[in-house]
Amino acid sequence: MKIAIVAIGTRGDIQPCVALAKELKKMGSNVFIATFKEYKTLVESNNIDYKEMPNNPANRSMENNGNKGSLKLETYLKLWLNKSLEICSDSDALIYTPPFIVGAHLAERLKIPFFPVIFEPSIKTNEFPSPHQPILYERNRMFNKFSYNFTDFLFWNRMKKRINQLRTGILNLPPLKVNPYNEMIEKKTPFLVCYSANLIPKPKDWYEDIQVNGYWYLDTKEEQEGVIKKLENFLSKDKQPIFIDFGSFSNKAIQKQLLYIIEDLKNSNERFIIDLGKLTAEDLQLPANSFLLNNNVSHKWLLPKVKAIIMHGGVGVTHAALKAGIPSIPIAIIGTQYFWGEKLFKLGLGTKPIRIRKLKQGDLLQAIKYLNENKEIFTNVFKFKEKIKNEKGSEGTAKFIISYMKNYLRLD
Repeated sequence: MKIAIVAIGTRGDIQPCVALAKELKKMGSNVFIATFKEYKTLVESNNIDYKEMPNNPANRSMENNGNKGSLKLETYLKLWLNKSLEICSDSDALIYTPPFIVGAHLAERLKIPFFPVIFEPSIKTNEFPSPHQPILYERNRMFNKFSYNFTDFLFWNRMKKRINQLRTGILNLPPLKVNPYNEMIEKKTPFLVCYSANLIPKPKDWYEDIQVNGYWYLDTKEEQEGVIKKLENFLSKDKQPIFIDFGSFSNKAIQKQLLYIIEDLKNSNERFIIDLGKLTAEDLQLPANSFLLNNNVSHKWLLPKVKAIIMHGGVGVTHAALKAGIPSIPIAIIGTQYFWGEKLFKLGLGTKPIRIRKLKQGDLLQAIKYLNENKEIFTNVFKFKEKIKNEKGSEGTAKFIISYMKNYLRLD
């Protein structure tokens, strides 16, 4: 059984797919991951076959700072679809991450089953509103479901022309008049949900083949000996530091807000380990009692050693913090990150999230103060850490895929 995983996105999208691929391989599947060249080492160091996908938009966005030099969305989709059509042609099944929005259409062309991955509860339910809408509190059941229908309508209205051009021009498929996403739900397409059911329990109106088994954690070993020795020395000197990490999601658009963040760090009575990601430290005077991290150090090694984490609130780093048993101070760059930050805040696992575009000097200082004054947050996170230990995550999801495929192919 050959399974293709097309993993488009940031490291937070790719790393869980590597964890899933490892479980699928353990269970006898022939699996490969198609992703950008930046993640080749991540994939191959875990003994998973790698295929290169062209043109990472994150890199081009950094080079052009979001200006006219950036490629258009349809150009990326065309490049990715042409390449995936080539490398997935002999696959028995397709798994794909959300940015690869043409995954279902590729599977239709190849006549194989497909498994969309989702990193937030984006499938319609009457229990709570869509995480892609700014309304982050529960209303009545009809309104909650409407928020998903509205999101799907906006997406299809914006993407219909582009997707149909790709269907007719590359896949030799007929154009679609209605949103295919609704048909996927009606046909009970199997979705692979990558987040903790302890954070968001599976809604009662979701069907069986929407799999919520827990986050797909990957044990990584990227520590560099020289960096670790320096870090251990810093960690041993005084009280636990706070880790600030914007990771691969960093971009030049938040450089101005970074000045406010650094000023707040200077005015606090905390120690810090700072990973600027793709941001630059030029012209920035970092707090005296801080350690600037310029190398990859795995969250598994570092996070249990720090007091808390200041981060963008993506699903990956959110779950890494929970697994380490530390509180979060989310500074959200996009809406779904704010969604996860709100979820942590409501459950008493972190401070109220801050939107990066609205961040003012003093906001982060207030968040740190709130964390220090509400000690129950540390107790809550420790208890939550114990809860997620029993989640099956990538193992349970892989078992479901194998079982589904055996039934599909009528294998014994």
